Amino acid sequence: MPNNKLNILVIAKLSDKKLLSKISPIANLNDVNNIFLVRKTPLICERVRSYPTPKLFLASGLISEIYRLVTATHLLFTEKIDLIVGIHYMPHGFFSGILGKIFKKKYIVLLTEDPRLYSKNTIFSFIAKGAYMIGVRGSKSKKELTTHHVNESKIFIAPNLFDFSLSEKYSPKLADKREYHLATIGNLVREKRLDIIIKSAGLLKKHITNIKLLVLGEGPLKKELMDLTKTLNLTDNVVFAGQVTDIYRFLNQSKVFVLASETEGLPMAVIEALSTGLPCVLRNVGDLTDVATHQYNALIVNSQNPQEYADSCYRLLTDHTLYKKLAENASAIKKSKQYEYSSEYLLSLWRDIVEGL
Repeated sequence: MPNNKLNILVIAKLSDKKLLSKISPIANLNDVNNIFLVRKTPLICERVRSYPTPKLFLASGLISEIYRLVTATHLLFTEKIDLIVGIHYMPHGFFSGILGKIFKKKYIVLLTEDPRLYSKNTIFSFIAKGAYMIGVRGSKSKKELTTHHVNESKIFIAPNLFDFSLSEKYSPKLADKREYHLATIGNLVREKRLDIIIKSAGLLKKHITNIKLLVLGEGPLKKELMDLTKTLNLTDNVVFAGQVTDIYRFLNQSKVFVLASETEGLPMAVIEALSTGLPCVLRNVGDLTDVATHQYNALIVNSQNPQEYADSCYRLLTDHTLYKKLAENASAIKKSKQYEYSSEYLLSLWRDIVEGL
């Protein structure tokens, strides 16, 4: 293998699906020799050499992260690493920055979260300013980074690889023939605020007695959220379907997509929902407004009040003219964003980035 090809160290978490969408465009570059991936579990991808965390250390989140840091450090001593990439700032972007400083290596931080989480964090500013490049999910995040005195030329928007044709696998059902009034997708964790969505379903039940909410995802709050549905007498109205492999089959059975997160980057669940033609009810956080526009393909909520979510959902479920307009505009994302999320664009983006090394 020619010596001028790059060896890249990647420190990451994420699901296989999300990580592949970020790594595969890099792995497909002719300039790349190997990607050394330090992660909880192995990833099957061309040119990727995985260094998973042993099961012995997985019981403790802190210990498993320390193991990944030690593994990354060992690789920097034993392999010719040209670039370090940390995906998600805390802790892997932080690790990439610290290791980059210590070993005098260029590093890239890919933020999957909203950088406003670190608006008063001086260490984040230090890491961000020292990065070779820093990737964000959208325009608001890019603007936020400039407040940390990061040179704008070092900031790039890093879309995930996305195949819009998958949303066309099923023939669209008429809205009134769909099984679920509302659907949401995400890890069942505190910041996703599934409790707000469940409470809004309870409020909607006063007007739509057979209201059905579909929850796709798993996480540590599952029991707590199921207990909440019992408390609100919604056991027959909320379906916890867990992790599913065919997301579009379920989205095609839903009328409205809802997200109430406290913080986000730009979740692929919103892209999946829009590409299926689902109008969305979303909180104005992160970079969501890069793809979702109020009264065009979504209704944007500016608070965490369950009543506001219920009111917006009720509008969409009862105003058929509004629903039809937003659904048609939601589907338009398949054309407007097709190139931006394509392998062709991402290969070009990463080729330009690594050529500067």
